[in-house]
Amino acid sequence: MRRSRVKSLTSLAILCLLLPACSSGQSEESKTEPSTSVDTESSVVVDTEIPAEDGCSWRCEIENMAESDPRAALSKLMDLSRGSSAVSEECHDTAHDVGRIASINMGASGAFSLGDLSCGSGYWHGVITQWLADGHEVKELADDCVNRSGNSMARWECGHGIGHAIVLADDIETALNECGTFPDEVRDGCWHGALMQDYTDNPKRAPYEPCDTRGYDKATADDYLHACYSMESVRIVKGAGVAPTLEELRGSIDRCRDIPMPEWFQSCAAGIAGGVTDDTNPSKEDINAACGSETGDRELEKWCWLSAGSNMVANMGTIEEAAKSCREIATGYKLEACMTGVERSKDTLS
Repeated sequence: MRRSRVKSLTSLAILCLLLPACSSGQSEESKTEPSTSVDTESSVVVDTEIPAEDGCSWRCEIENMAESDPRAALSKLMDLSRGSSAVSEECHDTAHDVGRIASINMGASGAFSLGDLSCGSGYWHGVITQWLADGHEVKELADDCVNRSGNSMARWECGHGIGHAIVLADDIETALNECGTFPDEVRDGCWHGALMQDYTDNPKRAPYEPCDTRGYDKATADDYLHACYSMESVRIVKGAGVAPTLEELRGSIDRCRDIPMPEWFQSCAAGIAGGVTDDTNPSKEDINAACGSETGDRELEKWCWLSAGSNMVANMGTIEEAAKSCREIATGYKLEACMTGVERSKDTLS
């Protein structure tokens, strides 16, 4: 398996640590708890925006903390993301970097046990990417996902990271084939992660191209098609490499009826929701626009809000945070569906 692309990503992940502008002024206090002496730009202030060009004022603080205490770095990252949409949008990728740094410093086995579901499990994805960059085989990694992950969602997220990493190292077809050899939730997450990385690499491709049975038996094909339709539908709301406007998001859910097989409408709705709840600070306006049917299709709307609740648990890391977000962005039957999605996720966390 080729590793050069993954290794180049690892180098980029720690680049910020090497820049003088990032490390200058770094105090010992930032390695533990944030203090009142930290600059206003990197303090946690509700509704405070941190411009992207000033990202090193917070991102490098996180990455420097990761050198000595990855758990503290993740906690700090989540605190910052709750107060700034700019940080929230970068939460997953920054958590990737924390995971890679931890894996480099203590080895993947030691680093793996320190992660959690925050920022869409970006930390674990980073550990996994580094693991493959270090030359480990994916089968060994898949077994470790099963042995080290404490619940269903963690196993799925672990597999998701493997899917990303295989595509980065090889290609989408290799990834989908290898994912199919893994057990249960690791396999399903791997398919989803591979398809997500393919979207990142090739955003202009039309949705649903890879969604066929791939020669699997009926049960396995159904699992794959659910993963495929839910991930490929993200393309509808994410756009072809350019973020859509609010107006362009409106009625996205109605496009699920374009799929020729009605049994996958709900999987498509999950993808629509996933595309607008993929950070730790989801936009009320974006979710209502994407999940709102312009034809009055309440069934599709409920499916979308149901998945929004589940997806927020995955990205925020806790039932409590996701439930709070549901209450802030939804009312009526939308709130009911969102809360149902949150409640259903409890089983995946036990």
